[in-house]
Amino acid sequence: MVCLQEPCSASRKLVGYQYHGLRKNEEACILSKRGIPCHTVFASRDLVVVKGNNYGIASWYFHGTDMPRRELALSELDQVLSTWPVSVPLYICVDANAWHIAWGSELTASNLRRQAWQR
Repeated sequence: MVCLQEPCSASRKLVGYQYHGLRKNEEACILSKRGIPCHTVFASRDLVVVKGNNYGIASWYFHGTDMPRRELALSELDQVLSTWPVSVPLYICVDANAWHIAWGSELTASNLRRQAWQR
């Protein structure tokens, strides 16, 4: 499984991989090796979720400056999690476009050109 955020259009046609995503103007997608049993359970511009036999994978993109889009992406993930089976692990890969203390930054901000923000 390969989670991509901000994929180029060429990633839709990689030989030997199945593409999971919208296929137009998407910011998140997942590539699964052909033959691995899995299927897409959710696909939007910024979030794609694939379920295998006993696991799930999410590829999630947080836009760097568009806060309504960020809120929509959070809402979409909430929607997926509300119906996700508790016994099935869901691995979430995200491009958060963020500086955060959780990964060593001194502040929390969407990027260096923006002021710090809070949700």
